[in-house]
Amino acid sequence: MATFNFMPEMAKILIANVKYFDGNEMIYTPHNIYVADGLIVKLELYDPEASLETGWFPVHGDGAFLIPGLIDSHIHLLGVEELQQLCAYGITSAMDMATFPLALLQALRKIAGQNGLPDIRFGGIGASTRTSNWAIGGLVQNPKDAANFIQTQVSQGADHCKVVMDDDHPAGMVPFDMETLHALIHSAHEHGKKMIAHACTIQPYRDAITAGLDIITHTPMDEALDPTTASKMVGKVISVPTLCMQHNIIQRNPQMAQGANFDFCHPTNSLKAMYDSGVDILVGTDSNAAEVSPGHPMHGVSIHHEMELLVSAGMKPVDVLKAATSKPARVFGLDDRGVIKEGKRADLVLLANDPTANIQATRMIKQVWAKGVPYLPLRPLAIVPSVPWGYFMQINDVTSESTTATTGKTVKGPSCCS
Repeated sequence: MATFNFMPEMAKILIANVKYFDGNEMIYTPHNIYVADGLIVKLELYDPEASLETGWFPVHGDGAFLIPGLIDSHIHLLGVEELQQLCAYGITSAMDMATFPLALLQALRKIAGQNGLPDIRFGGIGASTRTSNWAIGGLVQNPKDAANFIQTQVSQGADHCKVVMDDDHPAGMVPFDMETLHALIHSAHEHGKKMIAHACTIQPYRDAITAGLDIITHTPMDEALDPTTASKMVGKVISVPTLCMQHNIIQRNPQMAQGANFDFCHPTNSLKAMYDSGVDILVGTDSNAAEVSPGHPMHGVSIHHEMELLVSAGMKPVDVLKAATSKPARVFGLDDRGVIKEGKRADLVLLANDPTANIQATRMIKQVWAKGVPYLPLRPLAIVPSVPWGYFMQINDVTSESTTATTGKTVKGPSCCS
């Protein structure tokens, strides 16, 4: 667990004598890092013979390792407590892949990114059909529905858009025809948003690649991607594997996994095929607090498990660090973070050991800063009540006839988390 140094929140900070990962490589020459007004304002070589500049609150790194704040590219939020958990484990930015109802999303927006808490980009609800796994709102049946759905999500403040590809049809057929998928992608792009697919099984995953979705979250659990299919993603489709979620689903639900031919070798082999082919990979956990989730990765700590699983599956630690810092910043248009560079946000994590040598070092946290503010675990927060999961088990239609009509249909338990 992290340990924290307490300091004035608005102080100008001088982090002295640290090696640092700049978002691309580890700089082993010791440096001093100056932080003011939430930004990195100066980097200079550390001189052990020189006195530290006055007027700055000193943090003595003593040769420790500084990395950019981690970015989790797949989470779900239900309350403010999870924001605290994220920051405690070094996550200073995260991509939420479904927050609803709208009132909760708006309340969390006001708090996220403030006063030392992580910045969150929200995705609203996912487009789905009545037979989609996790069909919780956003019903889309044709291209006209697709345009209406995207317009609704954008008007409600979505930073990115999502479609649930997995389906409960016996044959495992994709619940959307290609015309409707293309309409979703086109409408999202018209609004400057990325279109993200949820796909946990092989056929929906292949269909997402064929349709040209920008990002696919999860990895197939029933069959591994072959290298030829993976190669079609290079330069076109980005992967957020969420191996920790797939691992938890299979480990905690053995009977379901056996019946569905789920085996953890399929996600890990898929990851290796994508990595070896040169597919862009981002670190994401699918962390959530939903009682019905079959995998239930915990907020914050799960990103360290995810990074370790990625290394075990064949990725180099330095590439995993890029996938949790500079790469997601680039993919999601967060040009002000993900690197340690003058003029960028002071989202920073101080570690005891070198994570490029051993990825488990990311767990050895000495200090976290979010936009220059140190994480203070006892900070009083405005109350945003967590919403009971049962509230979400009512489907909201978003069709060409009605964009908000509630059907009252109860959704059956999912085969995997979205």
